[in-house]
Amino acid sequence: MSEPTTGLDLLSLGAGILADVQAFFAGNSVTLPARCYLAPGAPGLIAWDCEQLVVALGSVRWGINEDAVQPAQETGGPSGIFQVRSAQWSVQLVRCTPTGQDETPPAPELIQAAGELAVADAGMLSQCLVNWASFPGNHSWVPLGALVKAGDVVSLGPQGGFHGFEGSFTITATGLAAPNP
Repeated sequence: MSEPTTGLDLLSLGAGILADVQAFFAGNSVTLPARCYLAPGAPGLIAWDCEQLVVALGSVRWGINEDAVQPAQETGGPSGIFQVRSAQWSVQLVRCTPTGQDETPPAPELIQAAGELAVADAGMLSQCLVNWASFPGNHSWVPLGALVKAGDVVSLGPQGGFHGFEGSFTITATGLAAPNP
């Protein structure tokens, strides 16, 4: 009989998610902000005080995520809905927004360049989430047998000289604490 776990290994999940986003953007020659971290607190309340890439845990739920495909039952391995948990995560990528001086608006070419980078960021973040959902076994931080559901990538801001995108996704797994062997 195995020992009960003492808690969810959400720290390993968060660290793995952050590292994987950084590797995905680097592999596609997109420079991320120097400030990248696992954030405490609600994803929607993270301070925007500089350009940053942030991974934040939104919630942990009992049972299967409503939108997830039901995992197959294993013979001889009873599984109840209360043994399954879902963790909802958010990834925010925040960049500077061109601002004017005094009452002079920013130059159109600066706004255009920021817009082009923002749209590229949204596409990259969306593809990163889709890769996790399509090939969860390719990512060491995803627990064995887990389901990953990619969510929306939504625009944030501009506010206070910053704009960004937030991508959300959910991991559903039995245990959610068992690291990959």
